[in-house]
Amino acid sequence: MISPNYSQKHDRHMHDAAEDEQIPPDPLPPIMARLAELREYISHYASVTRDQFKLSLRNLLLYALLGLLAAIAGTAMLVTASVLLLQGCVHGLEVLLGGRLWAAQLIVGVIVLAAAGVAAWRFAVSFTESTRKSLVQKYDERRQTQRNRFGHDVQERARHG
Repeated sequence: MISPNYSQKHDRHMHDAAEDEQIPPDPLPPIMARLAELREYISHYASVTRDQFKLSLRNLLLYALLGLLAAIAGTAMLVTASVLLLQGCVHGLEVLLGGRLWAAQLIVGVIVLAAAGVAAWRFAVSFTESTRKSLVQKYDERRQTQRNRFGHDVQERARHG
């Protein structure tokens, strides 16, 4: 036998099923969960990228500092070696000049300064000449391109209008 409450329960169940069919599930919570997950992944990526940049910058600064220290140490060694060499030249010349230390120091100093001046002058002349040659070649090639393209170059046009 069917209980009297069966009809009420059955009606309520049918009513709940009808409501379930009419009201779709709320799509907002899964979307919000996915957005939170995406936000976390983007934050993670940004944090990794920032840390990689910081590490690269730290390594760059470390190598720059090591390079600077090596340059200072190398310069100090070259200066020390130069001083020792020049002192040896002065003492050798002092013996040849009969104990006149001041004269030996003066001669070695003048020779070193003259050699440095000649070296600087030669470098300046060489650098200027190579720069001039490369510029002349650059503009010769450009004028040749103009002649090939237009039948004349900028100098010919300037001369003949």
